[in-house]
Amino acid sequence: MPHMPIGDMDAGSMNGMRMQPMPGMHDTTQGAQVNATGTGVVEAVDQAQGAVTIKHQAIAALDWPAMTMAFKAANAELLKEVKVGEKIGFGLHAQGMNGTLIWIKSAQP
Repeated sequence: MPHMPIGDMDAGSMNGMRMQPMPGMHDTTQGAQVNATGTGVVEAVDQAQGAVTIKHQAIAALDWPAMTMAFKAANAELLKEVKVGEKIGFGLHAQGMNGTLIWIKSAQP
């Protein structure tokens, strides 16, 4: 599968794609907005797009397995101090299979 830089993604970049559910990942929110927290490692930061890619642990509240995902930040300021390779804790609003980052903080000592 070819790599798509975060900077090349936008809300419409997935239109027309046949999205297949990941094994073990379920849409438990059924369209409702749910707040959840997670932990992971920052894989990429795109300040221009206001997005971050996180290799996160399983998120039980959403029934999501551990995986790597790109998240839009609710506010670009959230990403100002985030660094690639940093261990982080984060909060998100999830609706269906999408999540918006609402807070992020370093989990490193």
